[in-house]
Amino acid sequence: MLVKDISVTVNRPVGEVFEFAADPEKLPQWADEILDTWITCQDSPGAGTTYTVKASVMGRTEKFPSEIVAYEKDRKFAYHTGGNNFYYTSTKVFEETPGGTRIIETIEGDLQSFFMRLLSPLVASYTKRTHTRNLENLKVILENGAGQAPVKTAL
Repeated sequence: MLVKDISVTVNRPVGEVFEFAADPEKLPQWADEILDTWITCQDSPGAGTTYTVKASVMGRTEKFPSEIVAYEKDRKFAYHTGGNNFYYTSTKVFEETPGGTRIIETIEGDLQSFFMRLLSPLVASYTKRTHTRNLENLKVILENGAGQAPVKTAL
């Protein structure tokens, strides 16, 4: 499964956008399905940092081990996560634009069971819809002042 080129332009400087978006502990503020996160190693955010995500996915609450696999300050951030026959890597590239920052996200998923592979088109659609909504949430938060999260919608 591959979901390419989900993007949003945020009218804030690239450094501010990257700092907020690449911090796993801020995920619950802008990602609808994320209920909580916690860092599971002593390192500050960077490649190799591990964390756990508590998420509500398709009506079920689960915990997923996660790891930052790429971290290039103000340029690129990627993490690997998943469980229960579905693992994925999300890569976000940050580009400076006139007056703001463009975020381009690509998601590469590994559906490990035969049943999940049959559902690949549905999983890809759900993933794209969810991550598009999350980037829009991120845009609203950063453009209106970090910490003023929009009301989360049910999935």
